[in-house]
Amino acid sequence: TRIASSVGKTFAILFAIAGLALGNLLLVAIAVFVFMGAEGEKRQVLVETAIGELRVGDFVSPLVEPVDAREPVAVVARRLVRERVLAVPVTDCGAPIGVVGVNEIEVVRADRREEVAVREVVLPLVVAPEDPVSAAIGTMERADVALLPVVANGMLVGTLRRRDVLRWLRLRPLESPA
Repeated sequence: TRIASSVGKTFAILFAIAGLALGNLLLVAIAVFVFMGAEGEKRQVLVETAIGELRVGDFVSPLVEPVDAREPVAVVARRLVRERVLAVPVTDCGAPIGVVGVNEIEVVRADRREEVAVREVVLPLVVAPEDPVSAAIGTMERADVALLPVVANGMLVGTLRRRDVLRWLRLRPLESPA
């Protein structure tokens, strides 16, 4: 994968040089996307290799108090600011249904946030303790969310936070061999 990533980056650089030399901005744009794709793929493979077969349950953080899907978006926005968090789990009649974060709230015009219920902007994403953490991190990256609700037997049991996995990856090299 490192070789494929290096080859992809090399082609991207060659495309960029050719695009600049020929005055072809489309070729330069393609070069940027190829370069970013190669780097992203390399990073994903490195994370998957480091995480291996670990499961979401290995990283579950204590439960973050969920918000009810009927709450106005404005109430949740104030809570995110007050608690300095980027996202919270969402429940509907006590059942976990997903997550809502800053990005979802920002989609709603400020003058409508008191009228719009969280259920209208919730991301219907949850994970189970037995799910591979690498797949969960991929979901978080694609959805651009800071956490995912962890659900077991229909109950919210905790959250998976991106920062906890990243912290583990950063500290892992310091572990002494057993």
